[in-house]
Amino acid sequence: MASNTVDADAYTAPFMLTKSMKRDVYFDVDPTKNHELQADGKVVLIIGATGGIGFAIAKAWSTAGAKGIILVGRTEETLQKAVQDLDSKTSKVLAIKADISSSTEVDDLFKKATAEFSHIDVVINASASAAVGAIGTVDPAAWWSGFETNVKGFYNVVHAFINTNGAKGTIVNLVSLMASMLVPGMSGNIVSKLALIKLAESIDVEHPDLRVFSVHPGLVEPEGGRGVILDAFKGFAKDKAALTAGLTLWLATPRADFLKGGYLHSNWHVEELEKHKDEIVEKKLVKLGFLNGQLQLGGYNCSDQAPRLDIAHDVTNGLSPADISARQLADHSLRLNDLLDRVNDLNEKFTTHVEKGLKGSMVTASIISNADSVTTSGSTPYQSSSDEAQQPSSQLRHELQLQNVGSDVAFLQRLSAGQKSHNDILFSDSVVFNTCPILECPSAPAYMLKDPDKPIRCIWLPAYDEAKVLFEQYKNTVSFLQHVVHRPSLCEVLDHVYLGIDGNAPIKAGHLVLLLSIVAITTYAWTEDGTSLAIFSNVAQAKGQTPFWIETTLDVIDYAQRSSCVSLELIQGIIIFSFLVSNDGISLRYRSLISTALSISRELGLHRSDHPNNDPTEGATVKAEIGRRVWWNLVATDWFMAARYSGPTEGIYQCNPRHMMVKKPLNIDDDNLHDGSTGLPQSQPTETSYFLQRIRLAELSRYIADRQLLVEMGPGKQSYADIMDVDADLQAFMSEIPPFLNINDDSSDTPGSLGIIIQAYLLNNLVLTQRCKLHLPYLEHMGPYTTPYSRTICVQSARRIVKNELRLEKEAHPFVQTRLKFPGILYGVFMASIVLMMDFIAKGRANSGDSNTHHDDVFDVFSILEDAKYQSSAAAEFLESLVRILRKYKVAALPSDQPNSQSESTRSDMVAQEKSRASGVASELSLDDLYPLPEDLNKAAGEADDSGDGFLVGLGEPDAVGNSNELDASVNESEDIPPLFMNELSKELDSFAQVQWNEFFTEIDSFFF
Repeated sequence: MASNTVDADAYTAPFMLTKSMKRDVYFDVDPTKNHELQADGKVVLIIGATGGIGFAIAKAWSTAGAKGIILVGRTEETLQKAVQDLDSKTSKVLAIKADISSSTEVDDLFKKATAEFSHIDVVINASASAAVGAIGTVDPAAWWSGFETNVKGFYNVVHAFINTNGAKGTIVNLVSLMASMLVPGMSGNIVSKLALIKLAESIDVEHPDLRVFSVHPGLVEPEGGRGVILDAFKGFAKDKAALTAGLTLWLATPRADFLKGGYLHSNWHVEELEKHKDEIVEKKLVKLGFLNGQLQLGGYNCSDQAPRLDIAHDVTNGLSPADISARQLADHSLRLNDLLDRVNDLNEKFTTHVEKGLKGSMVTASIISNADSVTTSGSTPYQSSSDEAQQPSSQLRHELQLQNVGSDVAFLQRLSAGQKSHNDILFSDSVVFNTCPILECPSAPAYMLKDPDKPIRCIWLPAYDEAKVLFEQYKNTVSFLQHVVHRPSLCEVLDHVYLGIDGNAPIKAGHLVLLLSIVAITTYAWTEDGTSLAIFSNVAQAKGQTPFWIETTLDVIDYAQRSSCVSLELIQGIIIFSFLVSNDGISLRYRSLISTALSISRELGLHRSDHPNNDPTEGATVKAEIGRRVWWNLVATDWFMAARYSGPTEGIYQCNPRHMMVKKPLNIDDDNLHDGSTGLPQSQPTETSYFLQRIRLAELSRYIADRQLLVEMGPGKQSYADIMDVDADLQAFMSEIPPFLNINDDSSDTPGSLGIIIQAYLLNNLVLTQRCKLHLPYLEHMGPYTTPYSRTICVQSARRIVKNELRLEKEAHPFVQTRLKFPGILYGVFMASIVLMMDFIAKGRANSGDSNTHHDDVFDVFSILEDAKYQSSAAAEFLESLVRILRKYKVAALPSDQPNSQSESTRSDMVAQEKSRASGVASELSLDDLYPLPEDLNKAAGEADDSGDGFLVGLGEPDAVGNSNELDASVNESEDIPPLFMNELSKELDSFAQVQWNEFFTEIDSFFF
């Protein structure tokens, strides 16, 4: 007799393609845990969103942070209720009433959707309709109406999507288990669902760039009054709607590409599918071969086949579908003879397939493990008519098991490496978030007691309105220095964080680090113009906040690393933050940040974003383009450090060009960057022009690093021929840059628009500083390595650096006010000051033909440093050190400016006062007046220096007869600077370095430009 016990898996297990049967959400399809499911920037359109599974899908996409969610339903009332119940804190929700069986209404639907959102990334069809009843009893119009809703409606949606969005994007269509069964009374559902699966396969063939999937959502018991299910299935409805909802997120990722065009069950474990993806693709196991198909490689084996239903019998006897009970289902087990015939037929086809050696069969049999001995009530065991017919099937199963050992090992290796362990969510049990006015943040408590024994870290953020102001300030004054964010989309990050805090939802570590790094660097680079924004009363108050935000950002980065958080925003935040940290020099902390960013980039696959096997549609997105910017920013930084940093990593870089496949960023402005955008020729100026040239210069730096020995290189150890080769490369680089980025030294005209002027300034500063550094050891009067060419190039490069600074001061841009706060720019000024001061001492003559030029050089350098010392402690320390060295070597007076000088009048008040004393001839500015010694040192200084009144007084020690070695017009021009001076200059800087200066001065470089 048939048992009345209901096997809850009877309608799930026979159709399993994986060993694991999933009936509820798990890590791979859980948007709260798997960071790969995050839907930032994506817009999803959900048809049938008011129903149980459709509404669960909307909730999942909201949790994943979708940019926009479009709910489509048949009635305004149910739509508005769905919007209200969804109550999304992270996504913009749009509700549109439409009947998809009407092509006109579908066209209007897409017009409304694209009017609100510029594009649609994903379409999910969760609607369905079917007339229940036996063929011949159901009204033809009712039967056809269900078919039209299911098939014609889906076609209408696909047609409109292709014509609106192009043949790209993702489409998920929910079908039914009925497509793989024969159930009397359900012909309308069976035929339409089967047609939908074949329609999806046809779409995949005709539009290979359009990712389409057919999904059986499982047997879901309605929750919250949404959706219906026949009573006959209630004993088997153990699946959660969230399972299918999470699967739709996973299908929208590149990981699901191997399944596109196919039919799959939400109960299948996606990671196991990935493990066998090569076999699935080769044998097309998710195409028409879904019928009762199992992978049969250790998959779930069900001894009892699913009972057959006869809904038509109940309907024709006056019973509604709701009257069908699970008890009645057992009676149908007597009809297994039909099922056995099907199994036998499939086995024969499978055997023929093996014998012919064909691959990619469209039919995959459900090889029941006990198919050669199935017993039914009142029958004898079924025996195969041919022993040979079963042998190939058994042998093939064994061979397939062996073939998949390699993929199993690869899977275990990937699992053991922890590649699935990371996410980008900061959970509330580890850290909490609060907001308060920004001026109160530093004094707010860093920890809170969640329970008496467990303090929890509290991250304080500025109020939302204040954060918006800081973001705008960042975009206007600092963002172009890194160019790793898409400025039009930046505020979305801000909104996600604050909506998450307001809704007590998980916060993404990447979003938080990006926000904090922007706050930190913006407080540091705050300008007087920003005080009108009513956040800080003055620049000093803003800068006083910087240490707090640095500490907070470091804490969150540390937590993100310990939690294995990974995201593009996290890398962007680290790059911006490292720019600020570089004020301490190329320290271990700075190098660690760059290494961390590179590691996370590889985790995201940024190093192979343009691999030929990747989906080309994914590579044409805004996110992919920003990923290229981020990757090349890090690569260029890595190569610059290898070529320029004199330290333990000199000549060593982490990014091998053979280990990456990434296109260069597009030459395009952010406002014009959209999915599918193409760049302009490099001959046309854009916001990206400088950064593309920076990459070229980085490639040259890598070439230089490859030629260097991995030893410390001092003067003489590297041949002068090598120096000249590098200089020739730098000259060739400058000759090939677009004209709008080349600042002509012979003209006072500045190139192009204000944005291009700043890009030209940055690029020229970078190259000129490198040429100064390159030739500095060979500057004339520095010993046996003297070369006139190096002296000329070194001095000319230094003068151009200063001249460019003076030009830039004329421009009305916030960057002009903030530039001297950043060490990369200061380094060029420092290098120029050293070169020009040395040349002034060696060549500056009271009666020299170019004495006025020397006077202007030195005056300009000191006045720039005077301006900078109020913005940067590094500039103040450098200026103090320089003055001390000059005083030590008895340079008692500096030349003042003359009325016809090119120097600007916008200097410090002290220098301006001295300038007003000029009388038309080269005058002097007393070093002691400009930089007075402390009172207790005045007497000692006076006793040490009572020499004459020339504009340069006494260099070196008195000679043997007690006369000072004064430098005047009688000194031969070829006379060298006393070696003692150069040695002492070096020693003085080295001595000062014990207070951190040496690390900054000798190691900092302009690499991060």
